[in-house]
Amino acid sequence: KALNPADGTMFVATGLNFPDALAASPLSAAKGWPLYLTAPTGLTQATIDAMKAGGTRVVILGSTGAVPLLVQDQLNAAFGAAQVDRQAGPDRYLTAVAIAKYGVAHADLTWQKPAIATGTNFPDALAGGVLQGHDGSVLLLTKGTELSPATRAALTENKAIVTEVRYLGSLSAVSAAVRASVESIFAP
Repeated sequence: KALNPADGTMFVATGLNFPDALAASPLSAAKGWPLYLTAPTGLTQATIDAMKAGGTRVVILGSTGAVPLLVQDQLNAAFGAAQVDRQAGPDRYLTAVAIAKYGVAHADLTWQKPAIATGTNFPDALAGGVLQGHDGSVLLLTKGTELSPATRAALTENKAIVTEVRYLGSLSAVSAAVRASVESIFAP
């Protein structure tokens, strides 16, 4: 059965790795936008049919290294190029920032309570993404032992709006060094 988001928006991400789909989990939870996974060889006709039955607009998550142009071509043919968008960066951390910015611009998410999760493993972000969606805030990814420059830049750019930073996972997932780097952004 196809999911039917109220505004017709859907996501497509690689089924081979997790970071891009996780970064979009707050948007999916907040707006009910379904997430479809693709193989590098393309979407099946059954998946395209299910998508067409439930939506009209597609946001591809990740670079062409994650979701190949072949998939974008399939989506352009099925929905029209004007209805297909790609949110991506050259790595998982910049892609997460792009997705967060998209969520703020198009899904009423805010920078008020961003969550930080490791971009090298999925369980903490998987659990926390729904919380972020219900609270209407974004999810950013970082290296576990060092704050990603993209995440630092996004937090710095939005620090006037941030009222609370949430860390998803223990110190072995998001280290004390990462937390100290985040706290330094907000120090008076």
